[in-house]
Parts: sequence; structure tokens; C-alpha cells
Amino acid sequence: MVRDFLALARPREWPKSLFCFAGVLFSVRVYEVRAWLLAAGAAVVFVLAAAAVYVLNDLFDRERDRLHPHKRTRPLARGALSPRAAGLFAVVAWLAALGAGMALGVGVAGCLALYAALQVLYSAGLKDTPVLDLVLLAAGLVLRALGGALAAGAAVDPAALVFVFFLGALLGLCKRRIEAPGWPREARQGIDRYSTAALDGLLSSTGALAVGAYVLLVLQSARPAALALTIPIVFYGVMDCKCAALQPDERGPTAQGLLTRRSSLECAALWLAVYLAVLYWQPALVS
Repeated sequence: MVRDFLALARPREWPKSLFCFAGVLFSVRVYEVRAWLLAAGAAVVFVLAAAAVYVLNDLFDRERDRLHPHKRTRPLARGALSPRAAGLFAVVAWLAALGAGMALGVGVAGCLALYAALQVLYSAGLKDTPVLDLVLLAAGLVLRALGGALAAGAAVDPAALVFVFFLGALLGLCKRRIEAPGWPREARQGIDRYSTAALDGLLSSTGALAVGAYVLLVLQSARPAALALTIPIVFYGVMDCKCAALQPDERGPTAQGLLTRRSSLECAALWLAVYLAVLYWQPALVS
């Protein structure tokens, strides 16, 4: 049963909360250990809040999930947990998240409340509305980044939030492009509202916007020439993610499956190494 409750919290989705560190990474507080610890606290808070949201989503979708090639193994879909037990788990997770969020600051609690409200709307039916579903998913990542910045007392960089938004939208599109062909219509929920051509077009434009947002982030920094070294890495990462979503032999069940591919992990590690090396070499780079 413990394993079922853990599965209900979706550990594969926990890496999304790494976006809580974005506010620190792109600020002058990047050199402060305390800022990283506070951002880590925000990440844990969002993991708990997201667990409550995932349970709510599974409660809404348990009948349709039984028709889904991958989601039918979820605890509620296969009947391993009762709706009552799952609901109690969600309440406990949410109260723990809200209490910890308040301890980190009113701003963090506010981000949590807005995140929960948007995700409830998403689970209640807006996930079946094309494009708006992507906006809500991307907004969830932006609120994580904003919450982490507020917890750490870091200045919020609007350009960083724009980059996070388009990157989140891109991941959502990759997930939909992966699931679009070949699965039962009843299991695809709102995905059948997208045509393959529309998804491909949105992937191209959103990928370009994500790269453009990162370029803007670099150009507005104190040392754009040095940080420009990271632009080709981001371009490669975005294009690699897009290509993987379009190639049948590279498909996985979720966008997180794309991110855990070897090439994605290597790209992320290379970007982080170059970025931190530049900061060490020119510490006045962030502002």
C-alpha cells in the first residue's frame, strides 16, 4: 500500500520542482548556500502540492485512465486504492505544503494557492481545451520558479520566467505529440482536439520562442558575450527534445521520459557546467 501511495504522488514528475532553483540560478544570490537551501525548501513544498493535485486529477480521470496504455497502471485506475483513501492523502499533502509554504513566506504561500487553483481548473476540464491546457501547464512551472525565488529572497528576473514558460509549453507539446497517434481516442482525453499538423506547427513555433527567450535572458545580463557560450547548448537541447517527440523510435510515455534520455541529461549537465564556469570566471555576470 505504501508503494501505491508513493505512485499516487508520481515521483517521475518531481523533477519539475527543480524549476524552483531557476530564480536563484539567474540572480546574484547564486553564490549563497542559504539561498539554495531555501529554494530546496520551496521545491519540497511544490512536490507536496503537486502530489495533492495529481491525486485530484486521478480522481477525475480514473475511468478514462483505465483505457490508457500507460495510465491504467495508476493506483486509482486499477483499484489498488479507494477514492476515499486517495482523497485523504491529497488533503494531508496539501495541508503539509501550505504549512511549509507559509513558513517560507507569504509570497510562497500565494504562489502555492495560485498553482492549486490553476491545476484544479485544469483537472476539472480545461485540460481538454487546446492551447489553454499548455498555458496552464507552463504557468505551473513559472509559479515554481517564482516561488523558489521568493523563498530565497532573490530578485525575480522576468526574462527567466518567460524562458521557463515557453520551455514548459514545449514540454507539454512534446507529451501531446507523443500521445497523439495510435492510441484509443477515449484514452487520449483532449489530445484528439489537436491535429498532427497543428502539433507539429506549435512545436516549431514554441521551440523557437523558447530559444528566443533564452537569448533575451542572455542579452540582458551584465556579461552577454560570456553567457552567449550557453546559447548553442540550449538550442541543441530544445531541438533534440522536439526531434525525439517526432521520431517513433524515441517516443516515451511522458515529456519527463524525454528529459531523462541520455542526450537530454548530458545537454543539461553541459549547460550547467558552462554556466557555472562563466559565473566563476566573471562573478559580476548576474544582476
